[in-house]
Amino acid sequence: MKLKKTLIATLSLSVLIAPTLTGAESNQVTKADSAPPIKTFDDIQGHWGQHNIEYLIDVGSINGFPDGTFRPDEPITRASAVKMIVSELGLPLDNSDSVFPDVTDKFWAKPYINTGKTEAIIKGYPNGNFGPKDLLTRGELASILVRAYNINLRDKDKALRFPDVKYKYWAYDDINALDQFGAVKGATNGKFNPLKNISRAEFSAFLERVVNPESPDREEPSSNIDNIAKIDFAFEKSLKVGDSHILKLIIEYKDGTKKDVTKDTRFLIEDSSVAIIKNGNIKGLTQGETKLTAEYEGIKAITSIVVKTIVIEEPINPNDPILVDGNLNINPISIKGFVFTHNTNWWRDDNSENPKYILNNGKFVKPTWLDEANNTHIDMPVPNEEKSFVGNYEINNEKDLFTMAYHVVFYRGADLTKDEIYNAVKKVQSTKNSVKLNKYTFSIKQFEGSPEFVNITNY
Repeated sequence: MKLKKTLIATLSLSVLIAPTLTGAESNQVTKADSAPPIKTFDDIQGHWGQHNIEYLIDVGSINGFPDGTFRPDEPITRASAVKMIVSELGLPLDNSDSVFPDVTDKFWAKPYINTGKTEAIIKGYPNGNFGPKDLLTRGELASILVRAYNINLRDKDKALRFPDVKYKYWAYDDINALDQFGAVKGATNGKFNPLKNISRAEFSAFLERVVNPESPDREEPSSNIDNIAKIDFAFEKSLKVGDSHILKLIIEYKDGTKKDVTKDTRFLIEDSSVAIIKNGNIKGLTQGETKLTAEYEGIKAITSIVVKTIVIEEPINPNDPILVDGNLNINPISIKGFVFTHNTNWWRDDNSENPKYILNNGKFVKPTWLDEANNTHIDMPVPNEEKSFVGNYEINNEKDLFTMAYHVVFYRGADLTKDEIYNAVKKVQSTKNSVKLNKYTFSIKQFEGSPEFVNITNY
């Protein structure tokens, strides 16, 4: 049964203290009743984190080192951080065999690390190790605190206010949850610095803000939205299928100054079948309208993106087709990111009831098309209805990749764009790891005596 605390929005909580446990980060395990109670440490007097550390001493979370010091400015190890949290939570220690291969049974913090793993406070590295002597980073701190105290993300639509934490960073939501809870304070130059090692005093300050409902340091994250007069999506928001526009966001403040914040802004497209964002550009894929959201330092702005299909003007009288001459140019058409251009060298016969084009000699015709690999199509291709499938494709060059993507979209009916397939294939080929894209799985397969294949399934 989980014994972790749950911190709620009203900031009320129950602090559980186990009198027979110590929160010390010493290199040996001792019992709290084996030494006289500690009220403070000489080496934290006048330190900026003194009140945070002394609060944790008062509630029995920490005891410091055997020599009577706390060493506030030293970086904290992953083992010491787990011990402090497990002790503060009052969790029973797990003295069974170590759950991590790099944590020996004689290691001083093994019981705390075992408990942390059992209670899902820690996960360890992808290789199965824990790294007990590794220094804790600020990003790891956020993840551990959020799991230990069940801190939920209050507003999932609210962007994180720190520009140095990108939305793809693994601990983005954890940092956002901790910030919305009010436990983040004093980030340098408006940044969070997720990869920076955290000191023992800094760790204590974060922990104290989380567990102390009356912490004077707890604060709601600030925002500069009150100083903003206007947010301008400074690019054309109406585009044609196949066209791309460079994304740009300008903030205008009430004092009249303007700032280009594009590089620090997270752009999100609501419907990726209408348009996609790639390399700082927005590209129209199919006709339609979708929302574009821009998130900058906790501020969110939304605009509409309209993508129009390239329309060839129809004749007023269907019996009066368009005359094909040297000036007629049919614009390219994009389907799922595949661009088809008019093959001006070949018009094929059109025996339909309402032909659209006519040659000078009176012969009714219709256009043919060329794809990006210069393959000819007598009719505009239409994706088949999707069914469950598995496909193996040998890809040695760009032409093989195009052929594979075309086959997956138009013959298999996959709900993917060309760029999505290209990116997934290149990633799986470079990393040799499977790539999950919606319901599709890309992986590497190699059969005995055969070359390497890219395998894709949709189930």
